[in-house]
Amino acid sequence: MNLKLARYFFGGLVALCLLFEPLLMSFSAIRTTQSNPTATKQKSRTHHKTTKKALPSTAKAPKKTVARVRRGRIRVVDPTIGDTVEGEDLAVRRASVDALGHIDGSVVVADPSNGRILSIVNQKVALTTAYQPCSTFKLLVSLAGLSEGVFSKDSEFKCPTHHRGYLNLTDALAYSCNEYFQNVGERLGFDRVKRYAQQFGFGELAGLDIQGERPGFFPSEIDDEWVRKLSSHGQFIGVTPLEMAAFVSSLANGGTLYYLQYPRTPEEIASFEPKIKRQLDISNLLPDLKEGMSGSVTYGSGKHAYDPLEPVYGKTGSCSGQGTHLGWFVSYAGDSERQLVIVVLTRGSLRTEGPFAAGVAGKIYRELSQQKYFARREEKSNPTGVANDNLSPNSRINER
Repeated sequence: MNLKLARYFFGGLVALCLLFEPLLMSFSAIRTTQSNPTATKQKSRTHHKTTKKALPSTAKAPKKTVARVRRGRIRVVDPTIGDTVEGEDLAVRRASVDALGHIDGSVVVADPSNGRILSIVNQKVALTTAYQPCSTFKLLVSLAGLSEGVFSKDSEFKCPTHHRGYLNLTDALAYSCNEYFQNVGERLGFDRVKRYAQQFGFGELAGLDIQGERPGFFPSEIDDEWVRKLSSHGQFIGVTPLEMAAFVSSLANGGTLYYLQYPRTPEEIASFEPKIKRQLDISNLLPDLKEGMSGSVTYGSGKHAYDPLEPVYGKTGSCSGQGTHLGWFVSYAGDSERQLVIVVLTRGSLRTEGPFAAGVAGKIYRELSQQKYFARREEKSNPTGVANDNLSPNSRINER
C-alpha cells in the first residue's frame, strides 16, 4: 500500500513540473531581459537577419548584420517643419511636398529664365547646409574639360564598371562613370577646375538678400593626387541645394548665372526683376552636355525622373558624407520657352541615394505636366499662384 502511494505522489509531482515548466521559462526570460536589455535587443536583431540567411560562425558576424540593417533603414521625418510658404507657387509646392514625402532631404524649384525661386521644401537645409555634391560635380568638370579642349564629346576613356569597357562623354554622364571624369580632371589639373567652379558660383552665396542663406565652400588648394576624387565625386567640396539650383539654371538658360531671388510678398513679386551675376560663354558647349543629361534620364542612372510629356535633363549623385548617405538629382525640364529647374537632395540610407532622388524629381515633373503647368506658366495670369487653388499659406501643403 505504501508503495502505491509513493508512486502516485511522484507521478503527481512530475505532472506538476510539466504543467508549470512554461511559466518558469517565461519568468526566467523576463528576468534575463530586465537584467541585460542590450544583449536581448542584439539577439533579436541577429535572429531577424538569420531567418533569411545563415550567418557565418565568426565573432564579427552579428556586428556586420546590424550594420547592413542600418544602411537599409529609411529615416522618417517631416521635411516641411519650419518652412514658410508665403510667395511660393503653391502648385509647385504641393507637388514637391507630396513627392518628397517623409524623406529626410530638400527640394528647390526655380525658374531658370529669371532666377526666381518658386518653392523650397526644407528651407533650413537648402539655405544653410553645404553637402558634398557627389557625382553632380561631373557636370562642371565636363564643361571645364570641353572649354579647355582637354577632351571632346567623342573621347573615350576606360570605364571598368561598365560592360562596354570604354565610354564617350554622353554615356559616361548617363551611367555616371567615375573613372572617365577622373581622367578629365587629371588632364585639367586643380587650378583650372577651381577657376571654372568659381565662375559658376561654387563656394559663394547663390541668392540675393535671402535671409539665413550661407555659402558652400571650395578648397583653395589640394594635392595633385586628390584631383581625381574631386573631379568624380566632388570630394572636398560643399554646396547647398540653392547653389546647385543656380548652377543648373545657367545650364538650362544658355549661360546666364542669375542671383536667385525669393520674393515672399505680393509687393515683392510685383516688383521682381532678374539680377544677373555673371554671363558665361558656354552656349556652344551645352549641346554636348545636354545629350549626356538626357541619356541619364532616358536610359541611365536618372531614369526614374523620366516624364513622357516633357523632356527632362539631369544628373544623379550618390556618396557618403557628414555621417550619412547622400543622394542628389540636379535637373531641368521643358523647352527653351518654358523651363523649370528642380534640385533634389536626399539623406539617410543606400536606398535614398541618386536614383531615388531622381524619382522624387520625376514625380514632381509628371505631376506638373499632368496639370499642364508648363503651358500655364506661359500665360502668367496668376503671379502669386494662390488664387487659382483657393489655398492659404497655412494650408495642407505644409503638412505631412
